[in-house]
Amino acid sequence: MIDDAVDLPSLVRKVAWALDEPIANAASIPTYLVAKLAREKGVPVLLSGDGADELFAGYDRYLSDALVTSYRRVPGWARAMASPFLRLNANLSKLDRKAALEPGPERYLTWHEAFPREIRDALVTADLPGRGFVREVIGKVIARPQTDCFQERLLYGDLKLWIAEESNMRMDKMSMLASVETRAPFLDHHLVEFAAGIPFAEKVRGRRYKALLRDAFRDLLPPEIHSRPKWGFIPPASEWLRTRLNPLATEMFDPKKLRFFRPDTVKTLFDDHVAKRAYHLPRLWILLAFQLWQETWLP
Repeated sequence: MIDDAVDLPSLVRKVAWALDEPIANAASIPTYLVAKLAREKGVPVLLSGDGADELFAGYDRYLSDALVTSYRRVPGWARAMASPFLRLNANLSKLDRKAALEPGPERYLTWHEAFPREIRDALVTADLPGRGFVREVIGKVIARPQTDCFQERLLYGDLKLWIAEESNMRMDKMSMLASVETRAPFLDHHLVEFAAGIPFAEKVRGRRYKALLRDAFRDLLPPEIHSRPKWGFIPPASEWLRTRLNPLATEMFDPKKLRFFRPDTVKTLFDDHVAKRAYHLPRLWILLAFQLWQETWLP
């Protein structure tokens, strides 16, 4: 938790300025603070674990997509009969919807997009052309691996797109903001090439993600670390929007500042989240990051 004495709105503005692009990841804040603390302690270089999840299948979406692949093997008539019952459960309903998509850029996007189509259509003020371009870029990237396993295409796509365009850039800019350099051992090209040649089925064990990597380090890590559940590097940004960052978000979501988004939709998302009627943190953080970037670089 960030100390109450910290001016959190000013810190968020500082981070948004340093990112230089509308990168909507609340982890930027603790990343910068860790680097800042290291600099204060006289540590000029840090090691990061970036790349381990993308190389060795460390996210739930990879295992969930494997379920989609298995479900697609069920005859279409049987899926059609099961569909009404699956829709009664949120997770099974997602499985049913994703199974209707061919392995390609649209299916890849469903694991990353924060705005469902109905919210997106109600949010943007115009029919933006960017989605077609994004599909084209993703399609070219995930078509490169010579494999029929779509999970391996997901891993490759995240390595080439997410790591390169978001994770590495965010880590570099936040550490350099604190005058600290970072190194990512997992992204050594020898290891990347080696991991890329390992089949997806060897990287997982049933529903146990990153199993191969865990097994490789079993004798080097204490049990409390080796067996610990996955622990994200995410601050309590959801609660911040209701409390310490509420004035900043209210300012950024003022209708006079919303050039590309419909104010009524933004207000509904924000009000519902603050009142805990719904959970919209990913969407609101994207909007907040974009608004701060726009205010700084598109005056």
